[in-house]
Amino acid sequence: MRQALKKTMDVLASFPLSCVLFLLLLLLTYLGTLYQVEHGLYQAQRRYFESLVLVHWAFGRFPIPLPGTYLLLIVLAVNLTLGGIVRVRMGWSKFGILITHAGILVMLAGSFVTYRYSTAGHMTLYEGESSSEFQSSNEWEIAVGEATGGPTREYLIPARDFMHLSGTRTRTFRFPDLPFELILRGFAPNARPTPEKKPGEGVDGFMLMSQERSREEEANLPGIVAVLRESQGGAKRSALLWAGAFQPWVTSAGGKAWAVELRPRRWTLPFTITLDKFTRELHPQTNMPSKFISDVTKTEQGVAQQARITMNEPLRNLGYTLYQSSWGPSNARPGDRLYSVFAVVRNPAEQFPLYSCLIITIGMAIHFMQKLTAYLRAERRRSR
Repeated sequence: MRQALKKTMDVLASFPLSCVLFLLLLLLTYLGTLYQVEHGLYQAQRRYFESLVLVHWAFGRFPIPLPGTYLLLIVLAVNLTLGGIVRVRMGWSKFGILITHAGILVMLAGSFVTYRYSTAGHMTLYEGESSSEFQSSNEWEIAVGEATGGPTREYLIPARDFMHLSGTRTRTFRFPDLPFELILRGFAPNARPTPEKKPGEGVDGFMLMSQERSREEEANLPGIVAVLRESQGGAKRSALLWAGAFQPWVTSAGGKAWAVELRPRRWTLPFTITLDKFTRELHPQTNMPSKFISDVTKTEQGVAQQARITMNEPLRNLGYTLYQSSWGPSNARPGDRLYSVFAVVRNPAEQFPLYSCLIITIGMAIHFMQKLTAYLRAERRRSR
């Protein structure tokens, strides 16, 4: 047992393993780039860079199992820790190398934190509008709440709990204090409602027709079939939940009205943003904008503060960063009301790349200074 553990440690700490890992990362980067051309950035990222394992179809015919980038980076972190820090010969001559390896580990740690704990979405505001919510461009959720027309408690079902319910697969969701349960089935990542082909095949004369998935993830409109079953009596009501619908599905249960909606995932900011004025500057004699400027008011705990957001000057507050992303409508004429689109990001590891680069630079500088000093000493001895 002890011998097997030592051999395992030797393999995990070995330099040949580092070479293999980097070659595999290079291969996955190449394959993921090719996959992105046809399927888009989002799907390529999920398939090749956020997976533990995957199956690549060579020439569309031959399945080749491969480790995903997520798994490779975990093994690389172990390899660097064991081979570059724990088992390296300690001493002043290796001090720069140790610091450099530590900087690479900080970069890997930052990528892990970003993947697991970062939040990214967008907020769209017309001039004069205010909001403390932003929403995802490619993640979805189902919200269930009382249809009161005002603020109410919502029960949320994240996409990971229903996006696999294709075909005849079903799953039942129960909510505390609600007089019904929700049964979901027939999920389609991109769909549109169409008249049913046979009576009883759809819901209220319509069914979800699956569409070819767009390479631009933001253009996909998913849909799913929802069945509400009351706890008392077992009465059922069905509806098609579609991301392109303008209104949620409103039905009754337990003497109250309830709203069920398939919508982009939402998050709440700890402050409110009001778009006071949006300005676009055009290149001379063209309709191409050269600069977007959003003058906003940030309200936090009753305190209002004015700020300006441009393409190169984001607003940072309480761990959130608001970037000037886009604007519209694109066909706006002079005097038309404009809206501004902000990319909203919350990344606890935002500064990790900077920290890791600084650490790596210090480590490499120390190492090269050591080598230069040793070389000059050797030259001095030879010249005597």
